Amino acid sequence: MLALIDQRPYLSDGSKQAIAAAISHGQTSNSKVTVTLLEVDPLAEEDKKKRLETVMWHFQQSGFSNFEVLEKEAGKASVTIGDVADEIAANIVIISVEPIHAKIVDANLLAEFVPCPMLLVP
Repeated sequence: MLALIDQRPYLSDGSKQAIAAAISHGQTSNSKVTVTLLEVDPLAEEDKKKRLETVMWHFQQSGFSNFEVLEKEAGKASVTIGDVADEIAANIVIISVEPIHAKIVDANLLAEFVPCPMLLVP
């Protein structure tokens, strides 16, 4: 599972690196990647659409097609990430450290609620 918490329509460098890591993991393990776009603050519809298009573009450019995208509103992002990881029976959660540094995601809560290993991408 790739958790993206990025309010930018064209994504931050950290989010792009997390996407690249998720694609690489999906290709090497021959597994499906579930991209979870978490919305912490309300986004304009145009920005939501552009963010989704940007994510799709990165996956299409890599040639990796075994993925799905979920869009979730995140009251407490750490808890939502854990809930989604549990629902889809994720074997790994990949997330950029940017939302942790920005204090949008609480690393202690991630450790408590995520039921599988995590990869934090700088």
